[in-house]
Amino acid sequence: MGAPRRPFGRQENSTGRGFHMERNMMQRVVTMNTIVVVRRIIIASLLAR
Repeated sequence: MGAPRRPFGRQENSTGRGFHMERNMMQRVVTMNTIVVVRRIIIASLLAR
């Protein structure tokens, strides 16, 4: 009875698919955040001039 009660994520991590999916999502979030920060810096520099 203990085996089926495990969360589904652990089984995916054992295969490696879940880990890669989570990593891709993290990379997307990081890239989006960096793009937003760069835009803000560029806009700030243009306004400063």
